[in-house]
Amino acid sequence: MSIQQADSIYPDSARFLLLTINDEIRAYGIDLLTHHEIVNDIVGGKPVMAAYCILADLGAIYDRTYGDKVFTYALSGYTYFDPEVWDGMDGFVFWDRETESTWWPLIGKAVSGSMIDTPLNVYNKENWSQTNWLYIKSNFPSAKVLKPGQEIDAPKSWEKFSNEDIRSIVNNKVEIAPRWGENGSKE
Repeated sequence: MSIQQADSIYPDSARFLLLTINDEIRAYGIDLLTHHEIVNDIVGGKPVMAAYCILADLGAIYDRTYGDKVFTYALSGYTYFDPEVWDGMDGFVFWDRETESTWWPLIGKAVSGSMIDTPLNVYNKENWSQTNWLYIKSNFPSAKVLKPGQEIDAPKSWEKFSNEDIRSIVNNKVEIAPRWGENGSKE
């Protein structure tokens, strides 16, 4: 929706993620992200994800492209806690539909599946910010604002990536535990 339409909804103090790519400007209201938590979008021709975790108060924009593959993220329904991470905050865990790997943004990487240990691609921080409605409406009159009440139909099927596809995307060396007795252990 337009800045004018959104101005009748949002107070100046409302929190937003603001993204600019190739002269396209998007504003994602934290109030909506609190309900949906993840929005897959294409801005300026780039596949991105706006995400907000209410538990950790983490809001960020991520690149959804790995190699030539575009990932579609969704909330897993899981949260995770580690007393050593983010001062012991709980945080949401999301997953990608293409590999069904899970990702924990509080440590910035995949935590299970074929993408394990692959870093999340936080979008270039010069292109996005955590801000408020007053700043957006005062400085970005052509911004498109995420509209409340939207519904979409999910595709009938989602593209799946094979392990070969994943190996071509990820160059991380994964160490596999040896079979019993193959590590030269003493009896």
